[in-house]
Amino acid sequence: MTGATVARPRAASRRRFAAFAVALLLALASSALHAVSLQRVQGEPFRVPLDCDAPSDAALQQVVIPAPADGWPPWAQSVLVLDAPPGKVTLRRGDERRCGLSYDARTTDARLRSGVGTQFAPAPGSREPIVVAAPSNRWLGWAMTIRYGDAAAVQREDTLRFAIRVGGVAVLAAMLLSSLLLYANVRDRVVLLFAATLAAFTVWIGLRTGLAAWPRPWIGSAQALQVALLALPPLGLAGLWSVALIHARAERVMPVLARTHWLAAGAALIVVAGWVAWPAGREMVYPTLRGLIFALMLALVPVMALALRRARGAARAGAGPARGGPALRPLAEGLARRRHPPRRRVVRRHDDRRPVAADRWTASPA
Repeated sequence: MTGATVARPRAASRRRFAAFAVALLLALASSALHAVSLQRVQGEPFRVPLDCDAPSDAALQQVVIPAPADGWPPWAQSVLVLDAPPGKVTLRRGDERRCGLSYDARTTDARLRSGVGTQFAPAPGSREPIVVAAPSNRWLGWAMTIRYGDAAAVQREDTLRFAIRVGGVAVLAAMLLSSLLLYANVRDRVVLLFAATLAAFTVWIGLRTGLAAWPRPWIGSAQALQVALLALPPLGLAGLWSVALIHARAERVMPVLARTHWLAAGAALIVVAGWVAWPAGREMVYPTLRGLIFALMLALVPVMALALRRARGAARAGAGPARGGPALRPLAEGLARRRHPPRRRVVRRHDDRRPVAADRWTASPA
């Protein structure tokens, strides 16, 4: 079989592929000629049993939104409840009652996405207040936020807030995916620990911002959601502590820090178990977490101070970065350059008398 006979089937296949591509482009162009695409969307409403007329629990917090000084305007007013604890949120104005679950978007008004909200159409000039009832947030580390006013302004602000939340969680999800791909290539336990820590913070941010309610709740129980909000932050902080120590190679500067990996994990598990077993102590959850974060930041100060001290000692002793270890090599080299900057000297060649400038990059003794 000659080369010409082999090239003929290839040329024929290329022509067929080109003809198919041209036909596909013509079909797409003809379909684009239709300027209007009219489609009807149908669907059944979500059937989530929720009784808005049930009596309020004594442990609920109630917020009264008073009417303006000149009464309610003649147009619709929107009320949006943000950062509410897991549970049922009720909005009431006179005989009108609306309610929804803060962790389930199927029970909320579809016009408002980042929280539980609704629209009221009060009579012009009426002064009847709007009452919001939600579970107590004494065990949470943040306060509930209520936005109300003209419907268009509240909805625009809500759409922007929801878009920002989706973008933030998307960035975290991309980082998590890249770390998992990196672990699949290098099989490093530190990368897997970083991925687990990032996953914990991603889920916690989704639960914290209310994004976990879309399109269906990520966690379908209010009790399980409370446990997740309590357990994920300390576990994520323990993982972050271990990852920071390993990547900074702080154990070479202070070997005793090698024991803190298991201590941090054990402390996080003990704290989570204590909060689950002792519900009354949940009010100290987030104040305790703030204290832990402050303590972790303070613990990094002596580590950095010891690293700088050892690096400067190695530079003064003339041992270079070898005494400081590989972890302190860049720091010791930088300190050595600052202590003994490079000097320029003039040398003369043997063949002529013209001076030639040369750099002396070796550090001179002190």
